[in-house]
Amino acid sequence: MLVLSRNNSTLAMEKFQINVRLTPDILDQLDKKRAELLPMAGRIPTRSDVVRLAIQAYLQATPPVDEPPPVRGARASRSK
Repeated sequence: MLVLSRNNSTLAMEKFQINVRLTPDILDQLDKKRAELLPMAGRIPTRSDVVRLAIQAYLQATPPVDEPPPVRGARASRSK
């Protein structure tokens, strides 16, 4: 269910702003998705709404990781 109401408790909680740079192609895709969501949302969602939905969907679909990813440039310890 798509909920974009300003009264939604998730929208009322404290938020932090982040700066994300996107290519023109991704912005075009984002704007197409906004138009696709109009019938479900009852209005054209903002780009921020769509980005929040995408991040939430990604985080729910990504299984938890047992170990953090390796640090770039770090070498694996060798056991003898």
